[in-house]
Amino acid sequence: MKKIKVFLFIFLCSICAHWSLAQTEKKGWLIGGTGSLQASKSGGFRDNYLSINLRPQVGYFVAKNLALGVALPLNLSGFWSSDSRRDYYNNSQNVGANLIGRYYFLPNKTKLFLHGEVGFLYSRIRNEVYGVTNTPSPLIRSKTTPSYRFGAGIVHFI
Repeated sequence: MKKIKVFLFIFLCSICAHWSLAQTEKKGWLIGGTGSLQASKSGGFRDNYLSINLRPQVGYFVAKNLALGVALPLNLSGFWSSDSRRDYYNNSQNVGANLIGRYYFLPNKTKLFLHGEVGFLYSRIRNEVYGVTNTPSPLIRSKTTPSYRFGAGIVHFI
C-alpha cells in the first residue's frame, strides 16, 4: 500500500512539473477554483447555520498571458432555529455562469494579474415559519441578477 502512495505522489508531481513549463503561454489551460464550508451551532442546538460555496473555473490562454474562460459559482446555505413558540427555516441557493478574463504581466516567475468576470446569478430563497398550531405555506422568492467581479493578485510559478 505504501508503494502505491509513493508512486501516485511521484506521478502527480511529474504531471504538475510538465504543466508548469508553459503556464501562461498561448494554447495553455487555466484550471482552478475556490470552495468553502461553514457550519455553526449555538443556543444549545437551537440556532444552526450551514453554508457551502463552490466556484470552479476553467480558462484557455488565447494569447500569451491572456486567459478567457468560464466560472460557475454555486452557493447553498441554510439557517434553522427553534424556541418554545415557533420553528424558523431559511435556505437559499445561488447558481451562476460568468465569463472570465485574466491577464498576467511581468516577465519573471512572479507575476501580477488582473481578473474580471461578468455573468448572471440565479437566486432562490425559501423562508418557512411554523407555529404551535398553524403551518403556513413557505415564502419562496427567486430572481436573476447580473454578476460582476473584478480583482488583482500576485502569483509565483514554481
